[in-house]
Amino acid sequence: MSELFNLTGKTILITGSTHSLGSAMADACAAAGATVVVHGRNEDSAAMRAETLIKAGFKASHVAFDISDLTAVAAAIPTIVKRHGSIWGLINNAGMTLNNHLFQDNVEAYEKILRAHLITPFLLTQAAATEMKKNPGTDKGRILNIASTLISSPRVGFSNYASAKMAVVGFTRAVGADLGADGIRVNCIAPGPFTTENNRKTLNDPVLKSRFENRIPAARWGEPEELGGPAVFFMSPASSYVNSQTLFVDGGLTHFLQHWKT
Repeated sequence: MSELFNLTGKTILITGSTHSLGSAMADACAAAGATVVVHGRNEDSAAMRAETLIKAGFKASHVAFDISDLTAVAAAIPTIVKRHGSIWGLINNAGMTLNNHLFQDNVEAYEKILRAHLITPFLLTQAAATEMKKNPGTDKGRILNIASTLISSPRVGFSNYASAKMAVVGFTRAVGADLGADGIRVNCIAPGPFTTENNRKTLNDPVLKSRFENRIPAARWGEPEELGGPAVFFMSPASSYVNSQTLFVDGGLTHFLQHWKT
């Protein structure tokens, strides 16, 4: 059974993995044997995060680039393949938020959000899949995109972000169809409320924190490391017949909205 989740010898790039959910997925993939390529916008923070994994006895390296710099994005996969010889997995996790109500939003904000959440993953996926097709055997590689439960239950002020994440789901389904016959599986995770720094303001407010918990059937927020298991599954041989799917990791929030408590 352990071989189903064994990532030994497989190189995986995880964008936005110096902190938060990306960092937790990096820890999990490294523990499963992968060589994790940590990514961050800042060179020093990416290098430090990779060094932390190495000191813990895992295999890691790093790359640093701004996900809005498409020239730098285009250079990432060739750099990794030159360094490691091949690439098996890509987790498109990095993103950004520019929360605005519809009437305060603008084209510039939408363009920034779509570039971060759709255009950059497209470029990385295209480049990574080109290299994955060269891998030996019939099972060639894995691509995992990160969406959000806002694709199912959007909130006020998140129209550009929710729209971009819906595009991620559509991209996942379509590219899974494109690459399925090539032995590459493309899937998506939609995380719910997690105890990350991005949610610190809500977590520090007992009323708001409780309000969220009352809406989650699991009755609590998720811990970042709880995203590690699903990430390893989607990167591993265990997911060899899973393609073009979106998994909600949200404690049951999305599918139990009818049971929300006030």
